[in-house]
Amino acid sequence: MLKVILSGAAGLLCALSLQAETATEASYPTRPMTMIIPYAVGGGADLIARAVGNSISRTLMQPVTYDNKTGASGMIAAAAVAKSQADGYTMLLMTDNMYTTNPRFFGKPAEDGLAGLEPVSNLVGAPVVIAVGGSSSLQNLEQLVAYAKSKDRPLTYATPGVGTPHQLAAELLARAAGVQFTHVPYKGTAGAMTDLSSGRLDLLFGMQATIQPMTDAGKARIIAVTPNERFPLLPSVPSVSEVFPGVAVSMIDIGLVVPRGTPPGIVRKLNGAVQTALSDPDIVALMRANGMVPAGGSASEYGARMRDSRREREMAIEATGIKMGQ
Repeated sequence: MLKVILSGAAGLLCALSLQAETATEASYPTRPMTMIIPYAVGGGADLIARAVGNSISRTLMQPVTYDNKTGASGMIAAAAVAKSQADGYTMLLMTDNMYTTNPRFFGKPAEDGLAGLEPVSNLVGAPVVIAVGGSSSLQNLEQLVAYAKSKDRPLTYATPGVGTPHQLAAELLARAAGVQFTHVPYKGTAGAMTDLSSGRLDLLFGMQATIQPMTDAGKARIIAVTPNERFPLLPSVPSVSEVFPGVAVSMIDIGLVVPRGTPPGIVRKLNGAVQTALSDPDIVALMRANGMVPAGGSASEYGARMRDSRREREMAIEATGIKMGQ
């Protein structure tokens, strides 16, 4: 009899717990939310985060505040969110290096942060593009490869840093084409653009949004994009895989995640609010102005995308032998 009573009591407690959780999900949100951004105020990722966050605020009728936690390739921001309550009131803007290359190069600190997070939705995608200086005679990849093979020195190329998708794209191209490049990492785009336009650099692997103003001024020219397919904002620019089949670095994604264990109903609410944001013409225009296109999709689709991108980047690192400090 005692076992029956205890079993019934346990069942009642479980039912009450589920009811309470359901009620919490139904009433969410009841107070302000915070979005943590691993980038400085004013950059492209920050602008997108705030535009999406403001839309989430309008949809869910609660304020969204922003906390820019920079440094350590996003690991500081990831750790802060991973340690937060799994209640939907703390979100993280997640860039793909945080789950693709950080674990490879930084090990346990990066893995620990990832283990405490779960996806809500992909937000945007943007490709790595390959640019030459405006005075360069190179018009396409075929000419670039022929030029590289004719030189008695490796061509120099700039990226935002070691282990980035930009460097992976450059080294995969060099390997496929049978040429050598010399990597010159830059802390900021301005210096790289100046050196590219002056001829001190041969190539720049970067983002369309930062290169486009120089392209418009005739100081740079985009000759290829690195995903498998052409980019909608640059329809006349070929992909690397059109010349070297199988050589590609997928779009760089920016998405939204929350602490692991956040109730499914809350994740669904946030995902729905994100999809609403991504259908806003003003937000789409902002994304396009920053060289990005809206992505969206379910939480499970974003999770699958994260796993696929990580696998791709790890294979590229293995193939090219890139190491930190290289």
